[in-house]
Amino acid sequence: MQKNSETEILFKNDVINKSQLKGLMALAFQKYGTVKSSIIADRIKNLTFHYATRSGISISIEDLKVPVAKNKMLKKANQDIELLK
Repeated sequence: MQKNSETEILFKNDVINKSQLKGLMALAFQKYGTVKSSIIADRIKNLTFHYATRSGISISIEDLKVPVAKNKMLKKANQDIELLK
């Protein structure tokens, strides 16, 4: 983490999890107040939405359903593997 002594702004280029984000926002509220913290929160939100939409990832409940025929397909695949041995 780098610290700029002139402005006392901390810079960290890393992936952060939800609890770290909460801590970051708590620090922003303490250090900068409500207005600037709201601006920071909006910018973080916009940044995450920007990259989420660029990644092209989408998840549907249909993606999470296990096919009824899964067990049959696995059994057949295992039989085919045994025949190849």
